[in-house]
Amino acid sequence: MSQKKLKPLPIRIDPLNFADHARQLEGLVATKAMSRLIANVLSAEPMLEAKFSFSRGLFGYPLVSGQIIAIIVMRCERCLDEVNIELNLDIEVLVKPEEDILPVNERIIGIDEPEFHEYDGKSLVLSDFIEEELLLALPLVPKH
Repeated sequence: MSQKKLKPLPIRIDPLNFADHARQLEGLVATKAMSRLIANVLSAEPMLEAKFSFSRGLFGYPLVSGQIIAIIVMRCERCLDEVNIELNLDIEVLVKPEEDILPVNERIIGIDEPEFHEYDGKSLVLSDFIEEELLLALPLVPKH
């Protein structure tokens, strides 16, 4: 983690408001609330570092860009010893309400479809958002 003094990030945010005001967040997030992550690793640092900027993206949805830094301990599949997995993720994710369904004619043809994270339409729980990104980044076969 960086040497500067970081504060905890808010638990919930309004991504639409943050996107409309081009807000930025930088701080720490506790991993104790990330039950799916904890179930899939041997251990994780109690706090991880995240930095996000918000803007409007494709289809007008809030776009979250930024970085997540974490050290996760997993079991090496070769020697069965512990292995530290250093994650330094650059992310770019659109957040959309769960009930929104993109019409077929709105889908993008010819380019990679953007990554979406769904939320309840009112507030985005940052630890859930970060946990999802970390789970997607974990190696399927951890090894030294």
